[in-house]
Amino acid sequence: RIAAIPMVLCLLMTADAATYHVAAGGSNSASGLTVNTAFATIQHAANIAVADDSVLVHPGNYQGFAAMQHSGTVNAPIVFLGEAGVNITSPCSYNNLDGVNVENVSWVVIEGFTVTGMPRTGIRTALSDHITIRYNTCTDNFKWGILTGFAEHCIIEYNTCSGSQDEHGIYFSNSADDTIIRY
Repeated sequence: RIAAIPMVLCLLMTADAATYHVAAGGSNSASGLTVNTAFATIQHAANIAVADDSVLVHPGNYQGFAAMQHSGTVNAPIVFLGEAGVNITSPCSYNNLDGVNVENVSWVVIEGFTVTGMPRTGIRTALSDHITIRYNTCTDNFKWGILTGFAEHCIIEYNTCSGSQDEHGIYFSNSADDTIIRY
């Protein structure tokens, strides 16, 4: 997986695409365009990332985030990529229940995050389309590790979910078509 990170970033970088960096000790008033000018929060990057942009999160502990403002496209998804050692340790401010919440958007990739101890769900996507959730670890979240609701054409792959206290590791729900869950 580590060898794939540079390849994924090279594929995502085009003339108009931006790669935003998030790092512990960063500043949301910085440009976010290099590790030395990284944003402090993933949420700030999620608020500005648009189709074909990527958000590279460097190792550290972070508050969760909600990707709800912008969609990618089939040829230009929005990618959130956590390097090894990225931990979501408190829920997103949108609902204070989920570590990562992807809602009402399309063509978003969530990859490489460890989400632990959320009040409801580690990673949730609802009312969305073409969301990819891969290479994440969701541990000891109260209800679900990964939850989908009315989420069409999702790919959920190479995730590890364990220790859900109330229900399931991965719960695909509410009448959506063409979801793939593998590995």
